[in-house]
Amino acid sequence: MAAGLVLFGIAAAAGVLAIGPALRNRTSPAVTGWDTRGRLSGLPWLSGVHLANELAPYLAFGAWRDRPVDVALVFTSRDRGWGPISEPDWPVDDFAAFPGKLVISQPTFPEGQGSNAACARGAYDEHWRRFGSFLTRKNRADSIVRIGWEFNGMYMYWHADADARNFTECFRRIAVAIRSANPKARIDWTFNAHSSPVPASGNPWDAYPGDAYVDVVGIDAYDHYPSARDEAAWQRQCDSVNGLCDLIRFARAHGRKVGVGEWGVTSCGGDAGGDNPFYIRKMYDSFITNADVIGYESYFHDSSPDNVCSTIMYGGRNARSAAEYKRLFGRS
Repeated sequence: MAAGLVLFGIAAAAGVLAIGPALRNRTSPAVTGWDTRGRLSGLPWLSGVHLANELAPYLAFGAWRDRPVDVALVFTSRDRGWGPISEPDWPVDDFAAFPGKLVISQPTFPEGQGSNAACARGAYDEHWRRFGSFLTRKNRADSIVRIGWEFNGMYMYWHADADARNFTECFRRIAVAIRSANPKARIDWTFNAHSSPVPASGNPWDAYPGDAYVDVVGIDAYDHYPSARDEAAWQRQCDSVNGLCDLIRFARAHGRKVGVGEWGVTSCGGDAGGDNPFYIRKMYDSFITNADVIGYESYFHDSSPDNVCSTIMYGGRNARSAAEYKRLFGRS
C-alpha cells in the first residue's frame, strides 16, 4: 500500500481491488430501461443548459430555442463548509417551480476542509446521507448528482491523485450514502474531455468506481485543447480514451446512460475553437445517433471572459453557432 494512501472497506490483492461487504449493500442494475426522453423538450433525451443558479434564465433559454429545457444543471456552494453541500437550499429552492429534473454538481468535500482519503475512510458518510434526505424532502429525489466532476483535472481541488484509489473509494462511499437515504437519486461520474493529467496513466477510466455505483457515465466537452474544426480532428478526439465516442461505447457495453453535463463552443481562453457551428453539429449528431444511451446533455452558456465564452442565446459573439444550435435543437 502506497504511503499516504488510505483505503476503507477494500482489499488489494494481485492488483485487484475487492469491495468490502459494507459497500455492496446497494448496487445499481443496468439503467438502459430508464426513460430519459425529454418530456418537456420533445427531444429523444433530456436536454438542458447551465446559465446561472436561478430559474429565470433557464426558462428564457427554453423560450429562445423554442423548446423548454428538461434539465437544469446547477452547482452548490463549496467554499462555506458542509452546510451548503449537504443541504443546498440555494440553489434548489429557486427551482421549486421547475417541472424538469435537476443535475446537481457536488464536490467530494468542502474546499479547504477535508480530503479524498478521509472521505474514503467514511468520515463524511453522514453528510451525504443528509444530502440524500434533503433531496427527498425537497421533492427532488430523482435528481442526477455529479459527484466530484472533472476529477481528472488538477484544477479541481478534489482531483484524483496519480494513484486514483482514494478518489474511487470516496466516490463509492458517497454513492452508497446518498442512496441509503434516497434510492431514487441517479449517480453521475464525469470526467473532463481531451486529457487526463491524473490518474498517472492518463486514462480517466482508471478512476472508474464500478457499475454498481454509477448510473450515468459523463463527460464535459468543450471545443478547445484542441478545437475540432474538421472531421479528422473531431474523430481523433472523439475516439480517444478521453473522448465522447469512447464514453458512448462504454455506456452501451455496461448498460449505463451517458451524461454530457457541460459542453459548448469556446471563444476565449486557451486554444479556443471560436464561433464553430461544426462543433455544434457534431455534438448534435452524436446525441441523435446514440439516443438509445444518451441520458442528458446540458449546454454550458458562459459569458465570463476568464472562462470559455460559450454564449449562444440571442447570438452574441457566437452568432453562427447560435443559429446552428437553434436549427438543430429548436423546433423546426
